[in-house]
Amino acid sequence: MRPLLPAIRVLGLALIAAVPLANAQNNYEIQVYGAETVAPRTTMLELRSNFTADGQRNVVDGVEPTNHAEHEIIEITQGIWGDLQSCHARVEE
Repeated sequence: MRPLLPAIRVLGLALIAAVPLANAQNNYEIQVYGAETVAPRTTMLELRSNFTADGQRNVVDGVEPTNHAEHEIIEITQGIWGDLQSCHARVEE
């Protein structure tokens, strides 16, 4: 396992360096998981759908309007080992 430590550190530093580049533009859900992590060698597929029936109609402080907006989120989570898991999500607007 020790050969992985330098690679994990480099990946962690790269992710931290990329944070200032990340932009958020809408006010849709932030999901906090109250469940256990995915078991090792197990994959979970999740589909979440959001629709705003009556939302903001104008751009406010750079945030796009949400009136009648639809969002589909496909999320694939793979258990790696122990409590470590990898999650990939794609948002369709």
